[in-house]
Amino acid sequence: MKSEIIGLSDLMNKLNALEKISRGKVISTALVAGALEISNEAKVSAPYITGTLKRSIHVGGHAQETSPGFSTNDVAGQYSDVGGEEIDDDKASVLIGTNLVYAARQEFGFVGVDSLGRTYNQPAHPYLRPAFDNKKQKALEVFGKALKVLIDKAAKK
Repeated sequence: MKSEIIGLSDLMNKLNALEKISRGKVISTALVAGALEISNEAKVSAPYITGTLKRSIHVGGHAQETSPGFSTNDVAGQYSDVGGEEIDDDKASVLIGTNLVYAARQEFGFVGVDSLGRTYNQPAHPYLRPAFDNKKQKALEVFGKALKVLIDKAAKK
């Protein structure tokens, strides 16, 4: 008895497209969607004097992808170096933060003498860790939804 699978080539094409979803770049795209939840929350809770700290917070390698009302004003990439992202064939990671020299002092505080000889007793004003704690579940949900969209898109090819 001979059997034939109708649509086998179409099925194989769809399975090959789904295999590409596991590639790091696609995972990175979904990660950025989730990471923006944390980045945007950090912008809301960051200490504000001039707004530079808020504008500098972003997802590494994705400084222009911010929420409405929070433009990065990233002139010549001055805020874009928080380490970027790491991508392999089957994994990816993105960083959320800022490259401003005083950002860590805002997050953790500073007591002591700085490199210029000035004495500080600066209290901490955490904004990044609380944003992570408050939005990590939402970030995971957004990541999952974004990944589903990418999988559905690949399956339709």
